[in-house]
Amino acid sequence: MHQRQTLKTNTLLKKIDAGLSSLCRNWYFYLPMMQHFLPAKTIRALLPIARNQIFRGIDKGCRDHEEPEKT
Repeated sequence: MHQRQTLKTNTLLKKIDAGLSSLCRNWYFYLPMMQHFLPAKTIRALLPIARNQIFRGIDKGCRDHEEPEKT
C-alpha cells in the first residue's frame, strides 16, 4: 500500500516537474516577444500573478490526486 502511494506521488511529481519545465521554457520563449508589446513594468507586475496561479494549479492538482483515506 505504502509503496503504491509512493509510486503515485513520484509519478505526480514528475508530471508537475515536466509541466513547470514546459511552462518556463514557453515563458522565456515568449517573454522577449512580449517585451515588444508590453512595458517592462507591466511584465514585472504579471510575474507574481503567474507564479501564484502556478502554485494554485499545483495545489489543486495534488488535492485532485489524493485518495480519500480508507477507514
